[in-house]
Amino acid sequence: MPPINILIVDDEKQFRNSTARVLERRGFTVDTAESGETALGSITQHKPDIVLLDLKMEGMDGISTLEQIRKSCGDLPVIILTGHGAYNDALASIHLEVTDFLQKPVDVEKLSAKIHSVPGQKKQSPSAGKDGGRTHGAHRILREDLRRPEGL
Repeated sequence: MPPINILIVDDEKQFRNSTARVLERRGFTVDTAESGETALGSITQHKPDIVLLDLKMEGMDGISTLEQIRKSCGDLPVIILTGHGAYNDALASIHLEVTDFLQKPVDVEKLSAKIHSVPGQKKQSPSAGKDGGRTHGAHRILREDLRRPEGL
């Protein structure tokens, strides 16, 4: 089985590079982009299997980048990684069908498990709801978290 190709999009160079190194040691193929604009070009050129996307970036922010990814690549899995768990951003990412939403600092074991689970989520299960299986367990959990009075 070929390695999973990941694109890390984050304007924090140290986070981007250290996360790339850790994931490469775990057998993933990793490309990086320092901005949303660069990421869109990289997606077209390198065709990653999954995108790890920061929300708060200079220039094109994560939500704008995600909107463009949805327009050009439809169902490309995207995991949001952010140090800013803003309620409105979480709601926007649900609407744009984000695969998952993780807080920085990211637990590498948890991130690796989420990445490995993505290919299985692409397949529609017999118990998929009226949305054709597009609303993953992560969406349901995030929605439940957002409904709690304390939010994220």
